[in-house]
Amino acid sequence: LGADAIVVTTKQSHGALAGENISPNRSCALLRAAAKEATEKWHAATVVTPPAPVSIEIEFDRPVYADLALLVDGAERISGRVVRFERPTFREAFRLLRLLTVLCSTPV
Repeated sequence: LGADAIVVTTKQSHGALAGENISPNRSCALLRAAAKEATEKWHAATVVTPPAPVSIEIEFDRPVYADLALLVDGAERISGRVVRFERPTFREAFRLLRLLTVLCSTPV
């Protein structure tokens, strides 16, 4: 995100099916304060440009999803559930990651 990013933590993960949230009122207050701070400091923020090419390594929760990911050109199987991709730009890498997220949210 960059050194200038203003971050608000509203949930702490304790595993795939467990998490701890702060109250909605507290979340809203923290988010409002962070948004105010960010809008006041926008001019000092630095633009983060990811280096190219962009390499993505994804660990799926089921091997069948890694099998499906191998249908994408340039996919490299690292292990039973891990696949690696390289894309020339961040935009293309993000689009691929989004595609795989949708693909792997459907039942097989």
